[in-house]
Amino acid sequence: MCALSQLIWLAEVTDCQILLWIQGEKIMQIKPFNAGGFPLSEQQAHRVWQAIEAETCCHAFRYGVLRHAESLLALWEDSCRNLLPPPAFEIAVSCSNPALRMTAQEIFSGGTGQRVTLSLSEDGTKISAFSSESGMIRHEQLLLLSLLSVQEQNQPLALPDSFHLSAESFASQHHAEIRRVSQPDSPHADLYRRQGICTDGIRLFCHVLRVLHQKQLSPAQAAALLPELCTVQHEVSTSLSRQTVEQLRLSNPDSRISIVMPLYSKLVKLRAHADSVETAAELCGQWEKKLRLLESQES
Repeated sequence: MCALSQLIWLAEVTDCQILLWIQGEKIMQIKPFNAGGFPLSEQQAHRVWQAIEAETCCHAFRYGVLRHAESLLALWEDSCRNLLPPPAFEIAVSCSNPALRMTAQEIFSGGTGQRVTLSLSEDGTKISAFSSESGMIRHEQLLLLSLLSVQEQNQPLALPDSFHLSAESFASQHHAEIRRVSQPDSPHADLYRRQGICTDGIRLFCHVLRVLHQKQLSPAQAAALLPELCTVQHEVSTSLSRQTVEQLRLSNPDSRISIVMPLYSKLVKLRAHADSVETAAELCGQWEKKLRLLESQES
């Protein structure tokens, strides 16, 4: 047996609805349906029964991505394919993880148009896309592009607090909404997990392809809509108090930089947002110098 919360999670990430008839303390029947309310095929239903095996479901529920459990891989593929528009581009996949590369190639096969190379990180969480016309479109930019896909579903896009500060500006330009998530128990953490866009590169790229199809855009046209995004994070050990660091930040307002100093810690976390890695790194360096100067003045 597995927990009801795991069944609910399984239903969300696979776009299945699992109905339970309960009499007293016993479950009389579990019947899966797809998101449209129609019974699953015999093959799909068999996959659901496989997924409800306790150890497998616990593992995938803990990590939040279907591909982390082999017996759930087919369900994960189905849920990704449900997002895809008709194939319009020839997608080549680059990934050092052979299983993920083969799965992604299978999911995105069939296109005969412009060639786009999808680069997928080894753990499958991050992607970038390249074509000869658009050049490189970075992971953060593709996340912004997916906003236009979830907007069609009347949803906001859930993004981590660490994401580039210009996300809200881009969202307002397109009459869409962003919800920031900082902790696992944040108000929009469930939406973040359910969308899976920030943790699942293949699902993210499915949303990107939906946007290109719906808006009738080429990758180059889509790239022209996007701001140049880059975020660099840097940690600085300091003897300064949290109050002193906060006063420094307030006295030097700069929307390109965010500073976090956790409770009971002497570690300052700098996060710089800019249009290039070099500029963001330079910003982090400038703020580290400010912290060091303040330290020397207080010593």
